Amino acid sequence: MFGVGDVIAFESVEAGKRKFHLCISFDGHYLFINSPKPRVYPGDFIVDCKELPFLTPTSSGKSVISCSLVMKKSEAELTQSRAKKLGSVSHNLLSDLIKFVQASPLLTEDEKDAIIEAAGDWA
Repeated sequence: MFGVGDVIAFESVEAGKRKFHLCISFDGHYLFINSPKPRVYPGDFIVDCKELPFLTPTSSGKSVISCSLVMKKSEAELTQSRAKKLGSVSHNLLSDLIKFVQASPLLTEDEKDAIIEAAGDWA
């Protein structure tokens, strides 16, 4: 299984294609990492591509960690979806992510709880 802060590429059932994901727990919880879209959503944590040097930078120089869907994946699901670790984010980025989630007036309490519970010691 992967560790907190690892960025993993795997075939996503939710998205229907290979996507990048941020591992936020030792129990297999993940958030999508996306390219920015013209419309920003309340659960979008925007990060500089320099924070993800193992991914190809976007044209805007920004990436989005989507905090509106926490996915739980078993080790068997990850193996079946050809999961591969690409790198890890910094502890500072994880701390900033949790602060973003805690301060967000637009995420529901359930969304906040799911992320903070999964992130455990990072909260």
